[in-house]
Amino acid sequence: MSWTSRGELRAQLQRIWDRGKLLAETVNGESSFPRRLTLKVPTAAQMVDDFDAVRAWIADLRALPN
Repeated sequence: MSWTSRGELRAQLQRIWDRGKLLAETVNGESSFPRRLTLKVPTAAQMVDDFDAVRAWIADLRALPN
């Protein structure tokens, strides 16, 4: 399973933070969000072959705080 995990999403945001982009956007009055992040999703075949794993992956991502 090579789908994006919650940890990988957090790591993407951490890299943006570490580069100072979020702070710079705030100081410059730019909008930081919504922001595009890379999300690796299951293929159609994976959804059919391993539906329970896909459902668990979705539930894990939905459990992230808003």
